[in-house]
Amino acid sequence: MIGQHNGNRLPIDISVNQDQQCSFNTTECTDDCGPLGHQTDEWDCPISCECKSSGFIEGDIKFDKQNIQLIKKAYGIPSTIKARGATSLNIDLWTNRVNGRVKVPFVMRNDTSNKSETAIYEAVAAISGSTCIDFINRTTEVDFIEVIPGTGCWSYVGIE
Repeated sequence: MIGQHNGNRLPIDISVNQDQQCSFNTTECTDDCGPLGHQTDEWDCPISCECKSSGFIEGDIKFDKQNIQLIKKAYGIPSTIKARGATSLNIDLWTNRVNGRVKVPFVMRNDTSNKSETAIYEAVAAISGSTCIDFINRTTEVDFIEVIPGTGCWSYVGIE
């Protein structure tokens, strides 16, 4: 079988038993792992009542031991509020506004390539041109976005 990773074609050896049935039942676990989920095996079947200590939520939110409590807190919002979304509740996640435009501080790590840096600046200019969001260079702001070189499309929720 041939797969792709970072645009490169790679041979992949996959042995999957399509009749695989998960035998561990998490309904009797006392620890509510919420969006983290329970420890799983290579087929994503639960294997214990312990919560995962790293992984992804919703496909693009990365978590590890440092931000588990933050994620549990963020996902502990009552489902009726989550269903309506932060924007309809008028919750300001970025509070710096000037003339109705939201200012979001960001910084790029020094090891970001010139090509990537150019693409990022073009993207933030496009976003600023078609929305009420302005990305500004971070100075002393506590809350900010850090752009780091890497693979994939994900971010941490934040660190407490």
